[in-house]
Amino acid sequence: MRRGSSPLLRKPPDGGWGWMVVAACFVLMVCTRAVTRCLSIFFVDFQEHFAQSHANTAWINSITDCNTMLFCVGFALCYSPALVMIDRYFGRRRALAMGIGLSGSGVGTFMLAPIIQFMIVKFSWRGALLILGAFTSNLCICGALMRPIHFKNFAPPEDNEEKLEKTAGNESSLWRRAFILVSQSVSCWLGETHTLVRCPLFAAYLLSLLLLASGCGIPFVYLVPYAQSHGISFQHASLLLSLTGIMSIVGNVTYGWLVDCSFFRRRRWWCYVFAITLEGICSLCLPFAQHVPPLALLAGLYGYFDGAYVTLLAIIATDLVPAHLTPTAIGLTYGIHGLPYLLGPPLSGWMVDQTDSYTTSFLFSGSAILASAMLFAVATLVVSNPGPGGEAKASGQEGELISSGLSGNGAFPRPIGEATVPGMNCEGGRL
Repeated sequence: MRRGSSPLLRKPPDGGWGWMVVAACFVLMVCTRAVTRCLSIFFVDFQEHFAQSHANTAWINSITDCNTMLFCVGFALCYSPALVMIDRYFGRRRALAMGIGLSGSGVGTFMLAPIIQFMIVKFSWRGALLILGAFTSNLCICGALMRPIHFKNFAPPEDNEEKLEKTAGNESSLWRRAFILVSQSVSCWLGETHTLVRCPLFAAYLLSLLLLASGCGIPFVYLVPYAQSHGISFQHASLLLSLTGIMSIVGNVTYGWLVDCSFFRRRRWWCYVFAITLEGICSLCLPFAQHVPPLALLAGLYGYFDGAYVTLLAIIATDLVPAHLTPTAIGLTYGIHGLPYLLGPPLSGWMVDQTDSYTTSFLFSGSAILASAMLFAVATLVVSNPGPGGEAKASGQEGELISSGLSGNGAFPRPIGEATVPGMNCEGGRL
């Protein structure tokens, strides 16, 4: 839809059709992240049927998870765009809206885990996968609810879409026009990405995500087989995964509400560090729990803090960049976050094969998560320039513009309430 065909808004509506977008994102998370998380329930069946090691079997979960957030096929085509749409519709209540949308992952995990366990018993693992494939077709409905929205208080120097269409429109060949559109779109994306990674704090954020994603997916993959290895029944082991799902919902919503409060809004980077620190500690403690009660406690806490930090991923990314670069920043954030999913579970599976124990895998997971928290905390202290009381400096009434930006063409504006950046731009300079 072209910008001229819909009214231009001065600031995000913080409601209205935005709640339909949140509902669509909620269902989308059930059909994507919840389904990929529940693949760990198939782990033992896959391993026994194909007679493969833990490392080789873990590639199934790794490729699926990585594809969801990184490669431009399958679930990746709807995951990041849904979060960008929530960011467009919400300003001051953005974290709460993001938390509600992302809680679909926890709700889906809670609901699907026992259902999948029943379907495996009733229809075998092949039948269960066929039913899950049909279930994910609901993504088509979610896509239909994503209505575009545009603003008049900020814009890039030139509308890239119109520029590309103008250039391609001079070509008569359909294939040549398509090639020009694709090549120039890729060139534009590479230019924006290069600009973003030159921001010291955003670059540190991406590096911390690499460490975080290297460890955070491991407990979801190995929790069920770990519990079964200690004599816990398949039904109870599946319920542990459901527990992580329900606590993830609580983490999504409560953390989303918390960081929208005035006191925490400008301190949400530290809320993020706190969440992943405790998540890492929970992972370190998992190999010392061998019975249902302690496993249930740690699984619940792990799920809560996992849901809490996931709510803030896109929020922090948009805090660090100008408004018109938000889609690129969110896509880059989830792309970097998804990359380690390809190698993390197989590497931990190799550790299990070598040591015949899950202890090393969980210790690796917790150490990687804690290293991520430490890296981002140190980068925030070193690079940022907070105002009095640790708060970012901002002035003006609601709807006025603050600079979050990039030098070069000057600082690009973003409406108050959409970003709270501690006084630095993406060239590493001070505002």
